[in-house]
Amino acid sequence: MALRIGIPGLTLVAMFVFLAAMRFYPLGKNRVEEVYRRLEEIHRENMKVLARLGRTAAVPGAGGMILFSLCISGSFFVFFFFGLLLMGLLMRTLFWMLEGGIFTFVSQMFSS
Repeated sequence: MALRIGIPGLTLVAMFVFLAAMRFYPLGKNRVEEVYRRLEEIHRENMKVLARLGRTAAVPGAGGMILFSLCISGSFFVFFFFGLLLMGLLMRTLFWMLEGGIFTFVSQMFSS
């Protein structure tokens, strides 16, 4: 019962959070260009600091590692989810075949 209520409820809550975020943080063309300019400015400042330190490239941050981890874990989730679905379908089919075969064998055994 909790799953029947929780899954659509979680979907609705996520949708409302997304809509509220889009209401309070709309991204139009001007806003995207402004954020891009700020990011470029921050990047230029970081490159100046690295040049003073004698380095030529920035050290990869934790953001890329976190994104990579999320992508890998999401891939495993999707793989195992569909694997479980396929395994359940296979087991159900095999049990159905086994049950049908046993029923047919027993009914023929007792009918003669």
